[in-house]
Amino acid sequence: MVDETIEWLRDEYEVIFEDGTGAMKVHRGKVHEYLGMQMDFSHKGEVHLTMPKHLEDIQVTYDAAQAKFNDDFIEVKRRPRSMNQLTPAPIDIFVVNEECKKLPQEQREVFHCLVAKLVFVWKRVRSDIGVAMSFLTKRVKQPDLDDWRKLVHLMDYLKADGNRPLILAADKTGIVIWYLQCMQMDAVTLEEGST
Repeated sequence: MVDETIEWLRDEYEVIFEDGTGAMKVHRGKVHEYLGMQMDFSHKGEVHLTMPKHLEDIQVTYDAAQAKFNDDFIEVKRRPRSMNQLTPAPIDIFVVNEECKKLPQEQREVFHCLVAKLVFVWKRVRSDIGVAMSFLTKRVKQPDLDDWRKLVHLMDYLKADGNRPLILAADKTGIVIWYLQCMQMDAVTLEEGST
């Protein structure tokens, strides 16, 4: 049946151009990639959705910015957090300090870039970062030191949390269940006193 469907799709939609491109690609197996999402069907009754390449790119962009602009960046003082206190958004995520110092231009550009990259991941596979992202997306025009602290908080969470999948499952009841697998606390270690 799958082969027949593939042939029908080829007959109906495939267009081979003069340069030989345009052939429909067929991928078989339990793990597929589409629009940057990795879809893993190897668990019975579930699909695990992740975006490992995008999350890695975000982390590389963040680390490169920290290294490149280290002297120019405003250091953010943060309170130490234990593993069970790691959350995508700090408790004061929606508090805006109007008197807080605005970020320098280069740091504003990095802030905007990171938030834009995170939106792509948030909307597809990381709904757990929605609260933080709903605030940060509104702060990209004139971010301040406090906004940068909140972005750093989110980046710390993503780094510690790893590539947690969004899991979609259904059972015989016809009820669709959507959840994020809990972080394994013992698999992630932070140095004592790190933030």
